[in-house]
Amino acid sequence: MPEMSRDEEPEDLASWYAFGAVVAWVYAADANTTSASDGVVHTFNRVSELLDGIDEDLGDTQLLNRLLLVMNGLGGTTESWATLSQGVREAVDRLRFL
Repeated sequence: MPEMSRDEEPEDLASWYAFGAVVAWVYAADANTTSASDGVVHTFNRVSELLDGIDEDLGDTQLLNRLLLVMNGLGGTTESWATLSQGVREAVDRLRFL
């Protein structure tokens, strides 16, 4: 991904989300090879930033709030994770049209 070699994050919407997803995966992989707590914190922060961005760009998704509810056990069933995942997929599809 060419954006990985730049000093700044990409500015156009599609590249910013793609870059952010790659960074989150790098942090998740890092959690398996170095300090797990650092990797998990960085992964969560990046995913939160991405979901907050989607919420702001689309205006009606509440994905970050839904993630926090699931993680806090207020909806932590398998169905809730599946519902959140489906919501993310649908939001990403909608982002293509912005």
